[in-house]
Amino acid sequence: MEQQNTMNYAIIAAGEGSRLKQEGFTDLKPMVSLGGERLIERLIRIFKNNEAESITIIINEESQSLKQLLESKKQDNLPIQLIVKSTPSSLHSFYEICQRTPFSELCLTTVDTIFDDRKFSQYISDFNNQKTIDALMGVTSFVDDEKPLWIEKDSTNMITRYSSQKTQITSVVSGGIYCFRQKAIDLVFKAVERGMSRMRNYQQLLVEQGLQVMAFDFGKIIDIDHVGDIEKAHNMLADRDNKSLLAVRRAKTYSPNSQAKDDGIFNAVCLDLKNKGFHVKEVQENELLSTQVARPQYVFSMARNPKVVDIFALWEQEGTKVANSSKGCKNCYRAQAIDTLKANNIPIPKTTIISTDISPEQLITILQDNNSNWIKRADFQTQVEEDVCRPKDIQQAQKIIASYKQRGIKQAIISEHIDGDVIKCYAIRGSEFFHYFYPTEDKFHFKVNENKKNTAFDKNKLQALAQQCAGCLDLDFFGIDVVVENENQFKVIDVNDFPSYSSCLEQARGAITDLIVKENECK
Repeated sequence: MEQQNTMNYAIIAAGEGSRLKQEGFTDLKPMVSLGGERLIERLIRIFKNNEAESITIIINEESQSLKQLLESKKQDNLPIQLIVKSTPSSLHSFYEICQRTPFSELCLTTVDTIFDDRKFSQYISDFNNQKTIDALMGVTSFVDDEKPLWIEKDSTNMITRYSSQKTQITSVVSGGIYCFRQKAIDLVFKAVERGMSRMRNYQQLLVEQGLQVMAFDFGKIIDIDHVGDIEKAHNMLADRDNKSLLAVRRAKTYSPNSQAKDDGIFNAVCLDLKNKGFHVKEVQENELLSTQVARPQYVFSMARNPKVVDIFALWEQEGTKVANSSKGCKNCYRAQAIDTLKANNIPIPKTTIISTDISPEQLITILQDNNSNWIKRADFQTQVEEDVCRPKDIQQAQKIIASYKQRGIKQAIISEHIDGDVIKCYAIRGSEFFHYFYPTEDKFHFKVNENKKNTAFDKNKLQALAQQCAGCLDLDFFGIDVVVENENQFKVIDVNDFPSYSSCLEQARGAITDLIVKENECK
């Protein structure tokens, strides 16, 4: 097996970010978040993915929160070497990095440089293959800097001159990404000894000293100098090869007694997507009601707020793919779910949808049709314990219906109780992934399956039933609850749009990630 080249990396993160502060950004520049990932973490991830032997980071002495973050990263067994020293310029920061550790080759970036990390992999590969050059400099034709450093280069991409002024033969500028070999690294000491204090002067010195300095075109590079640059960078990353998505976290209101479990699968999938190179912007669903978010191309969502689901419906009309879809979410509102399941001949218990204005006499008549019943709110999923109840008598049933009406719930469901084993199933549409188990209690800690019969059933038939539900309800990530009444006779008693998958987290996260990756590749 061919041995891959390792690389030493360094990040200059010692600036004060004064322009960001003046514009109202209160945190440190390295802590700016893009797609749920801080600038410093983004560079560490990219370097780690490109065979990092070491990552040296210099920060200033006032950056205590950044220091704590990086110290924690070191505990994650990342090859981080931290230098805490305030310096007068980026060149002096580079000098400190080289003084601390003798490098023969080094890739250096500033912390606020945003680039396409696929291009970066090609950049490192080109540097490793171009053994005769002394430096490979990242350049860009996207000029959005107050004082760009213009570059003149020949037909072989060798840099012949740096200039603060644009000329007729300059078309690209320095991008703040540098790969150096020994001769170039040695020259940083001479530059500082001569009193130089700017990286642009050092770069010109490389050319003046006759070193072989080549340009590598990254396409678009953005520096985060102003608050407006954050949105520009986000849009740039969102445009690249469908590898950007919005991840919407479920609000606590819609996650009764299950928030930690729901957060578990959400966090795991987001992490896996980031590790696969996706730019993941994480938001809590209610943020979409108060913050204007540009329409993304893909949404991975656990949201349930009806107003948020309506936002998704508008996005879908304009071409956004949402998983689960707005239609799927609405299909899981209980009355709609019952109608859809019935229309598709999926077995469910005998069920009646009633108005909460129903008269006591009518309610008694419906309840007496069955030996035992469940009462559920019809307009939505469970939010509080009372939303799914098995009343012990007619009086309790009347109180439940009255409380629904008081809460503004206009419809309820009367559903026949089915004796049998309750099974929870977790699945993903179109995937071989399938997991089921016998719960012992529900989310409100009421006992389930106390008199379990272990009725025989065919797992393949149960899995086929789950996929049939997903197809008619338009769900990608879903769970169903069934009762096994007799051998291979199931009745669906509940549908869950995006369960926590808590009993099979490790298997589910991979299957969910694979589906999202596949759908993005097909766009």
